[in-house]
Amino acid sequence: MLAPPLRGLEGLQMRIALTSMGLKEVKLDLDCASTEDRAKGELALDRCGLVGPGLGEIGLSGKIVHADPAFWRAVDDGDVLALGESEAGLASARLVLVDKSLLERGLKALSTVTGQPVAVTRSNLARDIRRYQPAGVLISEDMTKLLDTVARFVEQGGTLTIDAKPDSPINLEQLQTLWKPGADLMRLLGLSASLSR
Repeated sequence: MLAPPLRGLEGLQMRIALTSMGLKEVKLDLDCASTEDRAKGELALDRCGLVGPGLGEIGLSGKIVHADPAFWRAVDDGDVLALGESEAGLASARLVLVDKSLLERGLKALSTVTGQPVAVTRSNLARDIRRYQPAGVLISEDMTKLLDTVARFVEQGGTLTIDAKPDSPINLEQLQTLWKPGADLMRLLGLSASLSR
């Protein structure tokens, strides 16, 4: 349950944000399930879901392969920094955003700040997403398609699914190459997006 107190600047800011979205409080349910097979060196995040009844859902799933002893030590000890010593790699990941009213509420709050009608705010945000060009990243046709799909989600709502399916698993060392100038995120991560109603 998220019901920020009226005291303190952060609590007040959160309360104002909720009020501008037409909410007094937000109830969120988190449920995660994973499966590990240490003999195979695999860890699967079967589903991690954050649900706001009447607002929307965020689902995350994925699979780590080539999990070695260094990876399992880092997991067992809760030491994220120790993951750098592992050769484990990301084989796949999926992010699913299901909008039930949060998008409209968020646009309404943003419109309150900008002083624009919701329709104009929605149109401007979709336009900005389509034009987005992260510095040092190759803007390929596939990247343009992904950004267009995200923009259509802003325009229409529905369910947005973003998949990462690299040709071969990407370990932490390879992830660092994604931040180099000219990186082709779409190809390296095998990214794709789809939108459904």
